[in-house]
Amino acid sequence: MRDKGLFWTGIALVLIGLVGGLLSGPTWFDGAWPMGPGMHGWWAGSPGDAASGTPLPDATTLEVRATEFGFAPAELTARVGEPVNIELRNEGNLLHDLTIDEFGFRVVAGPGETRTAGFVPDRAGTFTFYCSVPGHAQAGMVGTLRVEP
Repeated sequence: MRDKGLFWTGIALVLIGLVGGLLSGPTWFDGAWPMGPGMHGWWAGSPGDAASGTPLPDATTLEVRATEFGFAPAELTARVGEPVNIELRNEGNLLHDLTIDEFGFRVVAGPGETRTAGFVPDRAGTFTFYCSVPGHAQAGMVGTLRVEP
């Protein structure tokens, strides 16, 4: 009988700790996203984080929709030396981003958000863009950016 009491006391303490941890820090309910190093290793993005900065004036805007787990359209075209803004509209229920490693570009949007950031492609070629949230690219969140001369 005593062992059952210790078992249930342990379960209660674990649950209290979990609930207390959720209530004591920022959560997705108040606009913060639990995607820092403590929960997803290296990924440290947050809604509104745009590694490439703000939208560029007089740039071509490429609109991309993100859902679980894909981009539409999955193929984009740009020209070398011409400023490009990527407007990421997150229609999913999870945090998503659009990352292009070769241009040091990333724009992040929370569920229901639209975020825009810009860059200037400095070379021609075909480049992969993807969602860098762990597991999302592997689930199909990848696309192609073709940069023409």
